[in-house]
Amino acid sequence: MDLNSASSREGTRSTWHGIRGSDSCYMSSIDWNEWYRQGLTPWEDGKPWAPLESTVRELLPDGGHILDVGCGVGTQALHLAAAGFKVQGIDIAETAVERARSEAASRGLNVKFTVGDFCRDDPDGPYDLVFERGVISNYEDQSERVAFAERVASVLTSRGWWINVNGCADNRRPDGGPDTRGYPRLTLKELVEVCEPCFQIYSVKRERFGETSDNDFTAWVLVLRLR
Repeated sequence: MDLNSASSREGTRSTWHGIRGSDSCYMSSIDWNEWYRQGLTPWEDGKPWAPLESTVRELLPDGGHILDVGCGVGTQALHLAAAGFKVQGIDIAETAVERARSEAASRGLNVKFTVGDFCRDDPDGPYDLVFERGVISNYEDQSERVAFAERVASVLTSRGWWINVNGCADNRRPDGGPDTRGYPRLTLKELVEVCEPCFQIYSVKRERFGETSDNDFTAWVLVLRLR
């Protein structure tokens, strides 16, 4: 799919609207493989999240062990592996994971990509750091998000790190109207409430979620450390 075409832009806008309008837990109710096959994946922009490497290097030495949860086609995991970290990725969409494995092989990078549900399947570990971008916000209610945060805590080493990047509920268009991209989105209060029982908050920032016109909306970036 040509992501620059008018039809593709409309498709990705519809994808965000579909996320916003979900009446059930979006994580479990969508056929993620079909969305990847159709190219309706506005969160995949083909570029590493801009602050990724610098943020990780503040926290870990080279060779640190990282889990990319919801790794998709592997863009973030592969970038970190090329930068000298030991990386594993897990995603529920087999189609995405197959692409990630193919890209790793073509680039000669040793990254293990696993098909699985992070909250239900064994992601190996322990890890020095978990990177998660736009995953926890896909759970419908706070109890599901709390369970996700507890799962992250369970796979980390002592005093391990979690980089949490999720759409900000305060997004607005330049004219002040609501920005329809980047759903589902959370308030900072919602994120803090689910993370603080297990994690200390090291830093909170606002950054762009992605690098394209479909996903350059504002995101919360929480750097969290296991208590």
